[in-house]
Amino acid sequence: MRFIQGANFLAQRASTTLRSTWQIKLAGHWLRRGIHGLAFLGATATAAFAFDASLKVSPANEELQDTLEAQSLTFLLTEQETENASEIVSTALADYGKLLGALYEQGYFGAVISIKVDGREAGNLSPVVPPTSVNRIVIDVQQGPQFKFGKAQVSPIAPGTVMPPEFATGQIAGTPQIENAVSTAVTGWRDVGHAKVEPSGQKIVADHRRQTLDAEVQLAPGRQLKFGDLNVTGTERMKPARVQEIAGLPTGKVFSPKELSDSAKRLRRTGIFQSVSVTEADDANPDGTLDIDLFVTENKLHRFGFGGELSTDRGLGVSTYWLHRNLFGGGERLRVELKFDGISNDNVNREDRFQVRFERPATFNPDIDFFTQFQLLRSRQENYEGDFASFEVGIRRYAGDDYIYNLGLGYRAGNVEDIRGKSTYHLVAVRYSGFLDKRDDQLAPTSGYYLNPEVTPFFLFDDSKFALQSYVDARFFQELGDTGTVLAVRGQIGSIAGISLDDTPGDLLYYSGGTNTVRGFSYLSVGIDYKDGILGGRSFFASSIEGRFRLKNKEGWMGDLGFVAFYDVGYVGSESFPNGSNDTWHAGTGVGVRYYTSFGPIRFDVAVPVSERKYDSDYQIYLGIGEAF
Repeated sequence: MRFIQGANFLAQRASTTLRSTWQIKLAGHWLRRGIHGLAFLGATATAAFAFDASLKVSPANEELQDTLEAQSLTFLLTEQETENASEIVSTALADYGKLLGALYEQGYFGAVISIKVDGREAGNLSPVVPPTSVNRIVIDVQQGPQFKFGKAQVSPIAPGTVMPPEFATGQIAGTPQIENAVSTAVTGWRDVGHAKVEPSGQKIVADHRRQTLDAEVQLAPGRQLKFGDLNVTGTERMKPARVQEIAGLPTGKVFSPKELSDSAKRLRRTGIFQSVSVTEADDANPDGTLDIDLFVTENKLHRFGFGGELSTDRGLGVSTYWLHRNLFGGGERLRVELKFDGISNDNVNREDRFQVRFERPATFNPDIDFFTQFQLLRSRQENYEGDFASFEVGIRRYAGDDYIYNLGLGYRAGNVEDIRGKSTYHLVAVRYSGFLDKRDDQLAPTSGYYLNPEVTPFFLFDDSKFALQSYVDARFFQELGDTGTVLAVRGQIGSIAGISLDDTPGDLLYYSGGTNTVRGFSYLSVGIDYKDGILGGRSFFASSIEGRFRLKNKEGWMGDLGFVAFYDVGYVGSESFPNGSNDTWHAGTGVGVRYYTSFGPIRFDVAVPVSERKYDSDYQIYLGIGEAF
């Protein structure tokens, strides 16, 4: 005798109406609950050894068989090598409903399932008085026809809602398609302010004669609501009023799930809170508003950290910082940082930096942070050296999910020495820098793009001259099919206009070479030929192309390996915009190895210069975390 779970029920009539969409997927749920409730009663019954299991689909369907085996509780239990007969029988009984739900997901609403335990149908066995041992379980599935949608309707639909194309007459019918359609329709109503929309009725009819499934779901949108009060709990040192300012919930405006999500995102990005939980009130207020409950857990008030890094082109670097997360109770951050780069480079490519930065979130509006920063810098590069002090005030604007920009007014003073000699300068500048990040992963992108434009007009007090410095960094990524190969392209261009080469401060000039520009050349070693040495230029161009190949579908550590081949080309010019008139084109090429970890790929690259220049070394080695760009 074969046990048919759900199939006979559907076949008894030409069509069967189920009470809800989810009952199709969860048919037999009452049986599973009863089985699990009884399982512990037979916990004392044990078998002498583990059991084997097999599953067969008729007619043969390898893809469906793989799906069912992955869903089967019985197959999962074989991996645990249990010897408890009661548990085995209980699991076999639960598999009727589990497998039936998996079949419903694929559109098989007339399937017949047989599960035999040592030749006896599992449905005829009792988990309370199980057999003394279980040797083998055989699961036989007669899949039957795959149903298609007859009627496929969710109503009413909010204006502008685009329903999933797979939920339509003639498409393969399955419970996920119905659930996705209902979810899409509910989201559509919530997007236009109907926060309490819910299903009010559903009619699911399986017609075995026509092998179709009619699915009709009715929604009750309710009235359009507006944001009410934001109720804040969990604060310790933060002022609740400031939490509300940072969240920026638009009280009195039409309800929007995106606004709710943005409020939580604003709070999280401050770094003040360890956790942020935003929930809607169960019921709307009589005036048509909906209150929002916000629960936060604050991070520790202070944080101290230190770090180290080793770069083959810049040497050893160490840093330390101290952070105050909530200086005045309004989320103000004060960070003091000390950093030393290039310690092991014999005073070449050496930078020592001291910086104090103050930030206040939600200044002027919830998406604008105010900052002020003071910095002391000593730089000893291959072709110039100098000591600098700078001060800047400005804002950081979060203009969208992927676009951030900074706008600041700053003062800078410097003593710099290069091949032209020593000079001192003082300037005031307005700085804009934007970040448009559409990459799928910041450390190991496989698709998307990244743009970083910078524009800095400045005034030199010493020469009473206005000038403009501009720079753009653009990166593009595209995976080639499903091969594990990613094509990565980068372009950089820089310009200084309005001031002569001789009058431009040495630290503002462009140099090339190193992991961030053209690999194969030492860090910032490439400039223009000037008298008897090298000087930076007023213009700069660099382009890189990489082929990144990762070993996909490999077992063990081999699956974490990748390889890279790259070619970089660059140019530094004395003119204000790169036009190729100087003989400073240079190129490098190389290969690399990647080991992918949870915190990003570990990068090892070897590059050699292609163009011959008298100050080039034979090769350069680069080691770091994350891709080169």
